[in-house]
Amino acid sequence: MIFVATVFDEKLWDLHGVTWCRTVKSHGYTGVILDRGIPQEARDKADQLKFQIVPVEKKYGSIWDAFAAFVPQIKAGDSWIFLRTPSIKISQDIASSDVLTCRVTKNEVDVSGLAALHERVKYAALLADKTNYTAEIIGGGFYGWNSFLGFYDFLVATQLLDASGDASAFVLNLFSIYFPDLVQQGGDIREDQP
Repeated sequence: MIFVATVFDEKLWDLHGVTWCRTVKSHGYTGVILDRGIPQEARDKADQLKFQIVPVEKKYGSIWDAFAAFVPQIKAGDSWIFLRTPSIKISQDIASSDVLTCRVTKNEVDVSGLAALHERVKYAALLADKTNYTAEIIGGGFYGWNSFLGFYDFLVATQLLDASGDASAFVLNLFSIYFPDLVQQGGDIREDQP
C-alpha cells in the first residue's frame, strides 16, 4: 500500500487541501494529513476519503516534528511518500517499500544547522564531492524511514546538530554518505530552491 503524507494547517488546507486530496485519490494512494491545526472541513474530507489524520506534536520545532508523527505509523511492506508541502507534485518513481528514494538536486547542501563551525567546514567539503538529494519529496518504507529518523535523533543527541533548525537536506545527504545502501535516486534532477 502506498501512503502520501504532508503537513496541513488551516492556511495550507485552504490553499491546497481539496486539490491535494483529489490528486492523492486519483493515484489510488491513501492520504495522510499531518495535522497542525486543520479545520473541521479537512477532517470531514479525510473521513469521506478514508484518509488518515495524524496529529503533529511539537518535539523538535521543525519539519522533524512531521517525520516523528508519521514514521511510527509505517508498517513493513508499506511505502510512504512525504511531500514537504502539499503543492509538490506526487511522483510514482519515489515510492519505495524499503530504502529512501529521493530526487537529486544540483543545489549545494546547507550545513548551517551544524552546531560547530569546524564541523560546518568539514561536512561542506564532504558534501561538495557527491551527488546531493533534495528533501522536498522522499519515499521509503519501514526500514528506511526509521533509520533516517534514528540517525537524526543521534545527531541531535550527540549535539552535532542544532535541533532548532530544519536541516532535513543536510541530514538526508549525510545519511546517504554513512548508509549508501539506504538511499537511492528517483525522479528528475531538480533546481530546487534552497
